[in-house]
Amino acid sequence: AGGWCIQPSDGIINILRDLGMKIDSTVAPGARSDVQGEWYDFTNCPRSPWWPTAGDVCLAAEEADIIEMPIATGEIGVLKHVHSLVSSRFSGRGGMAPDCVGSYQGPDGKLQRLKGKYGKVKRLGNAMLDFSTLSSELLRTVTRQWIEKNQASGHSVPIVAIAHTKNFTPASELALQDFLSWAKEEGIRFSTYGQWLDEVNLSYG
Repeated sequence: AGGWCIQPSDGIINILRDLGMKIDSTVAPGARSDVQGEWYDFTNCPRSPWWPTAGDVCLAAEEADIIEMPIATGEIGVLKHVHSLVSSRFSGRGGMAPDCVGSYQGPDGKLQRLKGKYGKVKRLGNAMLDFSTLSSELLRTVTRQWIEKNQASGHSVPIVAIAHTKNFTPASELALQDFLSWAKEEGIRFSTYGQWLDEVNLSYG
């Protein structure tokens, strides 16, 4: 969901089901935002690499047509998180991708932007696997943590990463290249959602 704003999620999950969708990847375990217009709360979701959901994306259902496959998250420390975000901010055109045109200021201008920044400060330390803003070192750290937390799940562990094209700077590209080389050396395989579903032989939907 845009800005992770999927809650209350029952209606959205019902629509995804009607459209024949099998997987949603909105939830970021441990993440929370109370900024107006960007509210979400994933602090009480299952600590699992995936779970079936019947409506509430933060609750595991016995059976369901939709699987919630969350974004990989990890604890990286506030200072390291700040350093990575600042480095990203000074890459490209003020942290924006080359030739990207636009502004983070919404209809409320600077006030809304400040509120958004305050909300982000409160979330520092708990990071999503975001290859547009994290360094290669932190991408590796979050990935290792995610695998270690979920390797006893009984299935291959899906690792969902995110990014924004508007934030994909030259520094992001270098970090991603390095991370992908490391992932290949570690034996991490790349696949589609459909390939993963076929592999674990789930029959939902």
